[in-house]
Amino acid sequence: MINVKIDAELLANAKFGEQVENVVNEIRNAIKKAIASLQPKQKLKSSAVLQMYNAGTLTKDYFMAEFEKICNRASKQPRAVRDVIGEAIVEAARRTIIEDQRERGMKAAEKANAKAAAEAKNEQGESDELRRSMEARTGAAEGD
Repeated sequence: MINVKIDAELLANAKFGEQVENVVNEIRNAIKKAIASLQPKQKLKSSAVLQMYNAGTLTKDYFMAEFEKICNRASKQPRAVRDVIGEAIVEAARRTIIEDQRERGMKAAEKANAKAAAEAKNEQGESDELRRSMEARTGAAEGD
């Protein structure tokens, strides 16, 4: 398994839970698709993912609970199963971080755009004021 420290704040993030659910669903759907594409009398080669699918453990709750055990070195699962869970959790964490960065970038861009618009409006106001002042001066000079 990849040695990665995952922040407790990330684990508590609701978006992280959604991403774990998405990754688990992708795994489950890939197995279903592989099973559906089999010819009669064909079988899939046994793997940790297939064993988890057959056991009904391809669920977000199972992955989250087992990941905690893996982190505490208390998991009784075989290494292949621990690797599947660890890789799924790392992928969910990666997706969550990317999504958070994207949202922060969009907020920063919106803030910058709002600031630029306010500055442009302020400059336009100053320009209008200067134009009126110049017109007033030329009008007063013409009246002399």
